[in-house]
Amino acid sequence: MEGLSFTPLTSQTWPLFEALFEKHHGVRGGCWCAYYLQSSSGFDNTDRNGHKAAHYDVLSRFQRTGMLMVKDGVAIGYAQYGTWELFERYKRNRALKDQALPDQPLWRISCLFVDKHQRHQHLVRPLVMAVLGDIALHGGGVVEAFPFEFEANPDKFQFNGSVPFYQSLGFSKIDHIGLHEVRMQKIIGSSR
Repeated sequence: MEGLSFTPLTSQTWPLFEALFEKHHGVRGGCWCAYYLQSSSGFDNTDRNGHKAAHYDVLSRFQRTGMLMVKDGVAIGYAQYGTWELFERYKRNRALKDQALPDQPLWRISCLFVDKHQRHQHLVRPLVMAVLGDIALHGGGVVEAFPFEFEANPDKFQFNGSVPFYQSLGFSKIDHIGLHEVRMQKIIGSSR
């Protein structure tokens, strides 16, 4: 699609993110993409306003929490990613918390979202490609994604992608970190 641009979610671009998520009532029951940024108890014990505040608090501490896809000055998509330290939920995951960190930076992609009026235009691919390009600009490293894989419908695209989608981008399956969540990885070289 022509006319797309990509910009990191920072405190300066928060109003774009806020407008996109307000339009969709905070997305997924008012998550505000705070699910992976908080512990399970921190997330479960707050409402949509608390999730929004928690996301902004993490953004304030880490300076950025993802990538916005923009068209005509309006955010139409968002991908949440960052280094492993950003994601409190993954740090506490039983399958991940005791694993040694790689000898290069570890990045994670947790959530993908496109405006409901912009779907079915294959916009997630350019959004994730912008994320991978940004990771390369910041030195590259190991990139992990965590799509769900359901036996009844293994190709279904969820809020965190699908296994076939990530495989088409060169990611490989590593293991399962839950009943349906698959850890996938790709090495991104530095473009500095």
